Amino acid sequence: MDELKAGFEPVLKSARCCLLKRKENLTRQAEVPPARPAALQPQNRPCLSYRLKEDFQQLWDYDSATWAGKFLDEWCRPAMRFRIEPMKKIARTLRKHRYPILNYFRTQEEFSSYS
Repeated sequence: MDELKAGFEPVLKSARCCLLKRKENLTRQAEVPPARPAALQPQNRPCLSYRLKEDFQQLWDYDSATWAGKFLDEWCRPAMRFRIEPMKKIARTLRKHRYPILNYFRTQEEFSSYS
C-alpha cells in the first residue's frame, strides 16, 4: 500500500480556488501553476465540471435569444449525461426556466441602445 502512495501526487491539492473562481477573477498567486493543467486531464470529473462551468459563461456573450437558446440546449445535453447529480440539477433548472432566461435576451434586443 505504501508503494502506491510513494508515486502518488495529489493532482487537485491546493487547486480548489482555481476550480471554483472564474478565470478573470483569479489573482496571480491563485493562478494554476504551469505544470498543473497538464495534470488535470479532461476525463477527471472536477475538470469536466470546471469546463462546463467556464463554458456556461459564454451564454451571456450572445445577443440573440435564438442563439442563446441553442447554446443553452447544447450546454444542458452533456451536463445531463454527467454522473454528478448537482450538474444534472443545474441542467434541469436551466431547462425549467428556459423561457425566462431567453426573455433576458429578447428584452436586450428590443431595448438595445444600439438601435
